[in-house]
Amino acid sequence: MDRKKIKEQAKEIVNKNLLNILMPYLLITLITIFLGYLFSSPNEEVDLATNFIISILIYPLNIGLLAFILKKIRKDEFDKSLIFKFYSSFLFVSGLFILTSIFITLWTLLLIIPGMIAALSYNMAPYLMADGNKDPLACLDTSKKMMKGYKWDYLKFILSFLGWILTIIVTFWYVIPYILVADALYYEELKKINKID
Repeated sequence: MDRKKIKEQAKEIVNKNLLNILMPYLLITLITIFLGYLFSSPNEEVDLATNFIISILIYPLNIGLLAFILKKIRKDEFDKSLIFKFYSSFLFVSGLFILTSIFITLWTLLLIIPGMIAALSYNMAPYLMADGNKDPLACLDTSKKMMKGYKWDYLKFILSFLGWILTIIVTFWYVIPYILVADALYYEELKKINKID
């Protein structure tokens, strides 16, 4: 996998579409903050459960954002309301979130390293759902197949953004779209390698 080429391509896309990619992300962030503030509780256990529920409620927006970015990098036509589209598939989308959380938690209970490996294995599942696969288990299974032999490469790819992430307080407006687009491009490359339509 040519990580350098992916990152260069991501920079080109972001330089031409920065506000178009940043605005949906900011909208989702503001909605998340608002819901967190609205339902916050001084009780730590209640707050933990509330955060999990908020995560489930917001997850369709995250899948919508991925679909939005995929359309952008593929130069497909799209409507900005695409980020809200996945609420019509809420049961499937929330199923993916819950199953992913359960599987990663179960692997993490064994040890931290198996949990990290599971998280890397399932990382492409949200993209698969954003691409139209409504079966949560199929998304997780296909993601595992796609990441076979690429988990270490993908981890190095993610870690290569560490310098950018350290400057995120100042440069969040550029860094977040850049990482989102680069991650989506990595998914596109994995799809080609695995011959997934």
